[in-house]
Parts: sequence; structure tokens; C-alpha cells
Amino acid sequence: MRIMILSDRIPPENRGGGGLMAWRLAVGLRDSGHDVHVVAATDHIPRTQLRESIPTYHIRTRYRERFRPYLSLYNPQALPELRKLYKRIQPDVVNAHNIHSDLSYASISTASRMGFPTVFTSHDAMPFAYSKIDYFVPESGCEPISPQDYRLPPGHNRRTARLRYNPIRNIVIRHILLQHADKLTAPSQALCDAHQANDLPGFERVHNGINPITFSASQSQVEALRKRLALEGKKVILFAGRLTRPKGTIQLLDALQQVIADVPEAVVLVLSSIPIDQQITDSKYDTLKANHLKSGGWLDGSELAAAFHLADLIVSPSIILESFGMVLIEAMAAQKPVIASCYTGPTEIVVDGATGFLINPHDTAIFADRLKTLLMQPDLRQSMGQAGQERLLAHFTLSQQVDAMVDVYEQAIAHKKQGH
Repeated sequence: MRIMILSDRIPPENRGGGGLMAWRLAVGLRDSGHDVHVVAATDHIPRTQLRESIPTYHIRTRYRERFRPYLSLYNPQALPELRKLYKRIQPDVVNAHNIHSDLSYASISTASRMGFPTVFTSHDAMPFAYSKIDYFVPESGCEPISPQDYRLPPGHNRRTARLRYNPIRNIVIRHILLQHADKLTAPSQALCDAHQANDLPGFERVHNGINPITFSASQSQVEALRKRLALEGKKVILFAGRLTRPKGTIQLLDALQQVIADVPEAVVLVLSSIPIDQQITDSKYDTLKANHLKSGGWLDGSELAAAFHLADLIVSPSIILESFGMVLIEAMAAQKPVIASCYTGPTEIVVDGATGFLINPHDTAIFADRLKTLLMQPDLRQSMGQAGQERLLAHFTLSQQVDAMVDVYEQAIAHKKQGH
């Protein structure tokens, strides 16, 4: 099957999020014998290159951020080149991922009008919201969230977008997705439910996956990284990404304040290219910054795998709609227990009490207790890590994701042939 993957950015210009997911899927499809082509945008010189045996096409687009609510619908900088690529490559199916910035939603309707089956894969709330959403998150406790709780409060987009608000944005997106996309997918049922609650029905859950082999690391690699980061004798809590409010940074730091009284050797290893001093400016955390926060910088490849193996546990305390939680299955690949938020995507990955713990990050006392439990009980860490790896192999491998997406592509092709 000839498959064209669309994503606003792919690695290395986008080193995480939907761009990384789109690229990993492309690699998995290639390994399964499909003819894969990837189209992305770039701020730099447009180019075509062969990357990991995958033809990639980078279309140059550049505009001021304030125009995004308009150009995300139809970007005249990208569409002419996309039409040429559609005509030249003649894909059996077009799979658009995050295209809400540069390639634009018109990339879907254009492909459809040219007769190509289309699939849209959502990785976040952007098809109906202007930013990350958290209005449904309970202040404490882990009561189940009703699908309808994801519905945007009245006036939410107008308040968050302010002068950037485009009154027809969601109307146009809804029309394109419901009229021109043959299939709609999202990596978690929570994200499917959020779309449904906001008048975007029909999304099918296809979990993301990884190749477990890519998260293998030798003991010598692990110890070399431990020495380089001066983590000898430390109990390491790994946090992958920037220390931002939506990712539960404040809740993590407040819980860590309680943990160090009983586990003084506890350290949070932060995998981010931005220095910690630039991310945490509140003086109340100065002691933590000096003694219990360690920057690992941005790691990838074998060093990233080594960091996961080096850690005692991995945390993902997001206080927003988490569409999936790739860091959690990466932890499982390294046989590490996890602590994650007890709502949205992580609840579909983590089995509470078996492969890790699910908590409400706002309940910092409980968060701290779960951290101490895992840091102080190596046998529990080992059993949870092993259970996590078994769950990964059963549900979240890249080959399973590829098989599911190929089935979706075949359905999209059949749908198009029926004249839709």
C-alpha cells in the first residue's frame, strides 16, 4: 500500500508529540513493507530527502502566530505544493496527523476532492479547542470522568483565544472532518470521547505503540550515563519534558518537598533542553533546585533508553487532557513502574496497583506517598516494572498499532470506493 503521512513537523524539527508519533508510525509501516511517503512543513529551505529509507518532503511555510486560527484552515503557502505531491505520488491513502498549524485542514479536503481516501489522526484537543484543556479535571480524588464532562464550557474558546478568536474556525474544521475524512482515529478513548462531546463524532481508538527493542540499554550504557549526570547513590524519579504548569510541575515539586524528608537521596531527573533555572523561578523551590532536581538535557536514541533504565520510576502527573501518554509505555519497555494522572489517556495504559499508580496530582499528600512507596520498596518496583512490560507487549507495540492503522486505511479505501 502506498501511504502518505502528513504532519506539520517531524523529528528533528519536532522532537516529541504528534510529529514524533507520525514519524514512528511511518517507520513501522515501512518495516511492514508499505511504500511510505512523509510530508511535513519547515521554517527553512524546502527540500526532499530520503530519511531512513522513507521519502520526506518539506514544504516551507511561515507566518505570524496571530494568523493561525485562519491559516490553519487553508494555508496558501502549503496547498499548491501538496497538490503537486498528491498528483505525483498517487497515494492509496492519505493519513493526516497534526496539520492544524502549517499544512492546514484543507490538506484533507484537497486530497478528498482529488479522489484520494483520507484518514485524520488526532493527537490533541486542537480540532475543537485553541489550547490544552483542563476545565474537567477534579480538584481532588479519582472519580470517573463522564464523556460529557469534556464539552467546552460556553465561551471557552473566545476567552482563551481572545483577539485570535475566529468564529468560523470550528465550523470549518467540523465540516472538513465529517465530510471529507473517510476515517477518524485518536490514540485513546478519552480523546475520542472529548471529540464526541464537542460535536466531532466517529473517532475510533487506535493506541500508539513503540518498538520495545528501541528502549533497550546495556548496563555499561546506564552506568556511564549515571556517572556523567552525577547520580551515583541517588533514587531517581524521571520526568520527561519541560517543567510546565499543564504537565503537573507544581504538584510534582510540592510532593517532592514531602518525599525528601523520608528519602533524602531522591532526585528528579528532568529530560529537557531548557535549563531548570529558566523553568522554575519561584524561590520556594530553591532548595529542591539545588539538591533534588537534575537536568539531563534532551536525550534521544541509546542515551534516552539508558535514562529510563537508570531511573527507579517514571512520573507523568499531567493536569490536562493527556491524549495518550507515550512516556508511560516507554517506561514499560524499560520495565519501570510509573505514577500518572488518574484521568484521560493514562488510565488506558496504567493498571493501578499493578503496573504503577494512578493519582490525582492535586492530591499532593497521596502523590508523595506513592512516590515514597516505590522509592523505598525495590521488590515492588521490580514486580510492577515486569507487569508493565508484559502489558506493553500485549497491547502497545508498534506492530500492533501498524496492523490497526492498516485496517483503518483499508476501511477508508473501501469507504471512498463506495462514492463517499
